[in-house]
Amino acid sequence: MAPPFKFGTVPYGSTETNLMTHYPSIYGYMRKYSKANAIEGVKAVKDGSVLVLLFSLQLMLVLMLMNSFYLARKSCNIVTTAAP
Repeated sequence: MAPPFKFGTVPYGSTETNLMTHYPSIYGYMRKYSKANAIEGVKAVKDGSVLVLLFSLQLMLVLMLMNSFYLARKSCNIVTTAAP
């Protein structure tokens, strides 16, 4: 498997567990691009070293709130996509 873009997740979450269990080939590919934690993952998306970071919506919302609170003068440029 060799998708045309780099994507990853953060360890120990439901996203990692679901991909590891149900999509082992996708998990194997993205594992090398996964980051140690959500903050490092967001930095990697912002600096372009990965195109997509997959993780739970709750964690993403917390990070977006932190970003808007601490960096109110800067644009977040992070998009969430999810289907409840």
